[in-house]
Amino acid sequence: MNEKDREKLRIKRSAEQERTFHYNREERLSMPGAPKLDYGSKGILKNNRSLLILFLDLVIILILIYVFFRFFYETSYTASIGNYQLSLKGFLYEGKAYAALYVRMGKGKADGREGEGNIEVKFYLKGREGEGNIVSGQLPVTRDDEIIIRRSFPYTGRETILYASVRIGKERKVLYRKLSK
Repeated sequence: MNEKDREKLRIKRSAEQERTFHYNREERLSMPGAPKLDYGSKGILKNNRSLLILFLDLVIILILIYVFFRFFYETSYTASIGNYQLSLKGFLYEGKAYAALYVRMGKGKADGREGEGNIEVKFYLKGREGEGNIVSGQLPVTRDDEIIIRRSFPYTGRETILYASVRIGKERKVLYRKLSK
């Protein structure tokens, strides 16, 4: 290495020694081209707006379905007559159809008829309306009481719907339900 190269190397080293590095994060982030950093909470719904909208749509649809079935859809196997709640159940077992009608006093206000009178029920299968079994019973006396009226009859294999025609006082309702195996 000659003297000229050594001199260049000394100048280069002295220039490097004179350099100073200054870093200020606040200054760098305050510049117009600096990235905007958000260190807030991050979640799957915060960063994905379309997923949030889809999720909210599903929640609204589920609420509407619940309201419809809760207030506007009446089941065919439950009913109320006066202050009494009725529920029909039926199933098939070893060539017979079994029917049960559950009668319970409702939670509404007392109308003075509780425990008075009888209930009359006619059970029959679809297509065999004339062959029904008529059963009478005493209505529940208190809100904690429940009566169950049961009947069984032969099943030929064609009928699949069980009917119960219920009369309490002057009111009459017909409940029906598909027989389960």
